[in-house]
Amino acid sequence: AEDIDFNTVASVYFNIIGGCLLSIGLKFAGTGNIKAMDTILREIQKIRKVKVNTCELANDSSMKNSIPLYTINHLLCVSLLSLSLVMAGTCNVNCLKMARIIRKKFQSESQMHFGFNMAVHMATGFLFLGNGKYTFSKSNFAIGALLISVYPQFPQSPGDNKYHLQALRHFYVLAIEE
Repeated sequence: AEDIDFNTVASVYFNIIGGCLLSIGLKFAGTGNIKAMDTILREIQKIRKVKVNTCELANDSSMKNSIPLYTINHLLCVSLLSLSLVMAGTCNVNCLKMARIIRKKFQSESQMHFGFNMAVHMATGFLFLGNGKYTFSKSNFAIGALLISVYPQFPQSPGDNKYHLQALRHFYVLAIEE
């Protein structure tokens, strides 16, 4: 047990959870499916309760079952985007409350990350798409455009195009329908 890097195992596990939530979001994009919404909200609640590693020392034995703060924040953003994909255009108040809770969490932390802020605002925009008059299409082209727009590699700054061209974030427009 001493040779196992629990932080890495936990990070891998939570990234798998994030991928599953994103796939649920894409599968049920624009449907307003209550079961999918409840599943994602339940997972977000679990993620918010996870013990976070804020210690700089990776070998600190008291933090061996925790995961880095960045991983948790990244997972919260992916989960919130997934939730907003499912509930796009519904103006759902519970989803808005969750977005506000996550936004407040990011504001209270000392290191505000531009990409996390962008993801929360994008999710809020999806919830109120066209003031409730629009949602996302279920066509293959639309799902592809959504995947490109919510690609979970968030930028460090507005001009950061190192891993994902930021102009591609606007591809969600290609997936909109009345």
